[in-house]
Order: sequence, then structure tokens, then C-alpha cells
Amino acid sequence: MGQSDRYGGKAFIVHIIFIFISRFVEIKRKQKTMKKSILILAIIIAFVSGTSAQCNIDSTDFATGKYVYPDSLPCIYQGTAFSGTVSIKVPDSLDAHLFVSALPANTYYLHLDSVRIDSITGTPTGITSSINPAFGAWIHGGGYGCSLFSGTTHDTAGSYPVSIYGRGCVHGTIFTFNIDSCVSGDLGAYLHYNLNVCYPVGINNVSGDVSLNIYPNPNQGIFTVTVSSANHIVGTMSVSDQLGRVITSQRIDVTGTKQLPIELGNLSPGAYLLEINTGGGRSVKQFIVR
Repeated sequence: MGQSDRYGGKAFIVHIIFIFISRFVEIKRKQKTMKKSILILAIIIAFVSGTSAQCNIDSTDFATGKYVYPDSLPCIYQGTAFSGTVSIKVPDSLDAHLFVSALPANTYYLHLDSVRIDSITGTPTGITSSINPAFGAWIHGGGYGCSLFSGTTHDTAGSYPVSIYGRGCVHGTIFTFNIDSCVSGDLGAYLHYNLNVCYPVGINNVSGDVSLNIYPNPNQGIFTVTVSSANHIVGTMSVSDQLGRVITSQRIDVTGTKQLPIELGNLSPGAYLLEINTGGGRSVKQFIVR
């Protein structure tokens, strides 16, 4: 083999090695690119899944004229984590009387093209809301959506009206006027809801200078309250439900020990609160009606 052939052979081998290294580097680069692409895709999937899985829409329990389900969620107990889903239906048409009270009811109807929900306010402190479809997305007439309420609150027991704001587009005829427009504002005309905050189950908070006893407990709305105090106390004694609605209230004046008979009449079974408020503080005790 001549000198030129040897150098030609080496050049060929070097060329092959160069091609192999180039392809190896290209494969590694593609692998890195693919890994990055897979990572980005995974992040996108996780984000989409997280935003679309906020709540599951239930469209099976809507009777005629019903736009919100369920009618009410369970109580949000103070200091306890809560999660509850409300499904909504966007009607195909609505009575124009809902928007203009001067119009006669059940006479003029507006066709609802689409609705979007922009915000939900009025929830108890610590309770947040998320919706599906997302805030700002349009839902066509006859379509469905849902809202997930979750979190923990320490707000006062009671009923909290939720305000739903957004934009709706309608068309129709009232008298001889053709209407085809979109309006922003409170959607409470047909989407209205209350969230209920309740005292925690088993609450028993008695101030140091008062001894409080309920007998029997449970009962059927008839029981005796025994109040004892080393000091003379004057104040009010009231009975309320878990939403804080007062059922009965009376003035008390106790020195030493006093028994107070209570008859509440027909009450729905459940938990109720007996509360004594005096200048020295507040005493609360729960009892059960069966």
C-alpha cells in the first residue's frame, strides 16, 4: 500500500469517526430537547388538570325552573376545613320581570344567549371560590357550570348571601322593541345562594364565674337550665340554632343557684345553643333536640 493510500485510509477513518461523533452529539441534543419538551408538556398538563378539575359539574338534578343545585350546602363549622360544590344551570330564557319589575310577570321573555361569571363575593372570611368553566369564560344558554367553595372560617355563625357578578347577553322583543344586547352586573336575579356558618359541634364555653347545666340533654325541646354563680348576675339567656337565629330569649337575675324551665315547642331535630350574656362575660352550651 502506498503512502497516499495510507493517508487516504486514515482520512476516511477520521471522516467516519467525525460523522459518528456528530450523530452522537445530535442524538444527545435531541434527547435533552425531548426531555425539556416532556417536562414542559407535563407542566402544561398539570396546570390544565389543576384548573379544570376545580369542581365537577352535576347536570342531573335540575327540575324545571331550577338554576342552582343543591338548594343549600352543609353548614360550614367554625374552625373546620370545608369543601362544597354548587352546580348552576344557565337557562335558555328568562322572565323579563326579573330585570324590570315594572313589567308584568310571565308575559315577556328574553332569550339568554350566554353568560359569564367574573367574580363571586360575600363568602365568609377564609372561604374561597373557584368555578368551572373558569372566571371570564362564557356559558351558553342551556349550559352548566359549577363553583367550589372551600377553606376554613372563624366568622360569626349566620347566613352569608353570596353575590355573583358577571355579564349576560340576551335578545327578544318587549312590546314592539327588539332587544339584542349584553349587560354587566349582579346575576342574583336568578343565581342567588347563601352559605351558612355554624358553631362547632360540641361547643361548651362557660365563663369562670358561672356554672351552667342542661337537663335532660338530649331532649325534645323541654328541659331545665340550672345556673349557678358565686356572684349576683343579671343578663339575658337565649336559645339559637346553629345559624345563630334566636328562637327564644329572656332576662335572668340569679344569686346562688337557680333552675329555669324551658319549653321550646316543636323544634326540628338537631343541635342548638343556649347562651347567657352578663356583664361578666358570655357562657354557651350546646344541647341536642331529638
